[in-house]
Amino acid sequence: APHWSTLRRAADPTWLDLTVRPSHLRIHGGQSPHGTRTPSLVARRVTSPHCAFEADIEFEPRGFQHLAGIVAYYNSSNYHFLHVTRSTEGRRELHLLTGDAGRRTDHPEAVAPIDTTRLRLRISLDGARTRFDYDTGAGTGWRRIPVELDATILSDEYAAHPGVVPDRDHPGFTGAFLGLWVMDLSGDGVFADFDQATYTTANPTDAHADARPAAPLVTRTTFG
Repeated sequence: APHWSTLRRAADPTWLDLTVRPSHLRIHGGQSPHGTRTPSLVARRVTSPHCAFEADIEFEPRGFQHLAGIVAYYNSSNYHFLHVTRSTEGRRELHLLTGDAGRRTDHPEAVAPIDTTRLRLRISLDGARTRFDYDTGAGTGWRRIPVELDATILSDEYAAHPGVVPDRDHPGFTGAFLGLWVMDLSGDGVFADFDQATYTTANPTDAHADARPAAPLVTRTTFG
């Protein structure tokens, strides 16, 4: 689809598959966030500071080195990544990971137990704020991840600032993206299946009450 981009490698059957499971995009896991050769990232460009991205995912991690979910991404040093993985004790959990100028931060307050292989994940960008939600399909609706993160680390101005970009492999001026990311840090051949993804532009939460809201732009991709 014209809205989608991949990172550092062509979209080919060695890691992307639309045929093995009808109406799903299968993404085979790739490198870590700091990998510069074969990351398994499929994303679309952010076109508004107020927008949301959600996707349905099925994933069965076999260990803590298997991660799959959705990401707000600027480059390999600056991102926010909500993902399903396994704890070191073997529990299936939802985790939130931030890269900020190359420094990785796990957010323990965001960890949530997950008892299903299928769920829906959502990123919301609201100006300088990034929020995440998830829905397990159990009838409880969206649940908010209790962490609000800084969206400005996804900007050209931040990433290109002296002292922020750690080396020449992480330049600025790429623009922010929202997308799907799968990691297989142990090379076990794990994959995740996605059957739809939706990008929506939204109105600012603090918009003037008398202002006439613009119609939201909704771009929905059904893989099939």
